[in-house]
Amino acid sequence: MLKKVKKIIYVLSAILLIVFIVRQVNGYIIYPENKDTFESKREMVSNKIEVVNKIKYKHLNGFHLLPKDKKTKGIIITFGGSEGSSLYSKSEQLCEEGYEVLSLYFFGKENQNKKIENIDISFFDEILEYLSENSIDSSLITVIGFSKGAELTLLLTQYYNQIDNIVLYSPTAYVYQGEFNGNSPWKFKGKSMKFFKYNDASLKSKIKPYICSIFKCPASYINIFESLSKNVGENDNRWIYKNKICGNILIFSGEDDQVWASVNDTKKLKKYDPEHIEAYIFKDAGHIFSDLKYLSNMKLGGNKVGNLKAKKESDEILIKKLNNWHKNKGTI
Repeated sequence: MLKKVKKIIYVLSAILLIVFIVRQVNGYIIYPENKDTFESKREMVSNKIEVVNKIKYKHLNGFHLLPKDKKTKGIIITFGGSEGSSLYSKSEQLCEEGYEVLSLYFFGKENQNKKIENIDISFFDEILEYLSENSIDSSLITVIGFSKGAELTLLLTQYYNQIDNIVLYSPTAYVYQGEFNGNSPWKFKGKSMKFFKYNDASLKSKIKPYICSIFKCPASYINIFESLSKNVGENDNRWIYKNKICGNILIFSGEDDQVWASVNDTKKLKKYDPEHIEAYIFKDAGHIFSDLKYLSNMKLGGNKVGNLKAKKESDEILIKKLNNWHKNKGTI
C-alpha cells in the first residue's frame, strides 16, 4: 500500500514538474501585446498627412488625422478591438489616401472604462458633438471596426442613422461577453444589453482553451463562440443587426479565424441583408491579416502567405469602395 502511495506521489510530482517547466518556457515566449501590434511606430508624420491632433474630449480619446490634400467629403472613424488599439495604422493609411480620419479608442484610456464592460455606446453623441464643435465635415460618415470594434460598429448602426456606411473586419453578428466572468460589454444610455456568457458554452468547447491556460500557451477560442451562437437566429435579443441600414456594409473575414466565429457570423449577416452587405471571406487567412501567429494568449489562424494576400486584396477593395462612397464630384 505504501509503495502505491509513493508511486502516485511520484507521478503527480512528475506531472506538476512538467507543467511548471512548460509554463516557464512559454512564459519566456514573447507574444505581441495588444495595442503595440497596431499602433504606428513612426517618429515622423507622413508627408501626405497635414497634421495629427490628439483627441481628449469627454469620453473620447484618440487622434484626428487630416490629409494635406483632402479630395473626399465626410469623415472616417476607426475602432480597434479588444487588444486596445484605435486602429491607428489603418487610419494613417487612409489619411495618406486623402481621407480625414478620427482614430478612436473605446476603452482603456484615463477618461474611459478600463475594461470592455458596461461601455455606454451613446458616447457616439460626443463624437457628433466633437465634429460639430470643430467644424469637421460630417456630411458623410463611414465607421470602420476590427473584431470587438466591429461588434461596436454594427451596434452603433442600430442607434445612429447619421452613420452612412460601415466596414467590419473579423466581425460578429451577436453581442458577446467582453471580459471573462464579466458583465455586459455594452449599454445604451444606462440600459445594459443582452449578451452571450462564456460560461454558457459547451464543456467540450472549453476543454482545449482551459488546458492551454494551464500550460500558458496560446489557444483557439472559436469553438466557444460557435457553441454559443450555433442555433441562434436574428430573432434573439443578442443578435445585433435587426434594423437594416440605408447605406453600405463591407465585411472582411478570414476563413481560418481561430479567435471567434467571424466566418459564420459574416455568412449570417450576408444572408440576412444581401441588399446592403458585401462580404469577402479570404482563404488561408485568420483573425488578423498580418504575419502574426499569436496575440497574447490567442491563436489568430491562417498562414503568412494567406494573411498577407488577404491584407493586400482587402486594402484594394476598401480604397475602391471608400472612393466611391466619399468622392467629391470631379475629384476622384
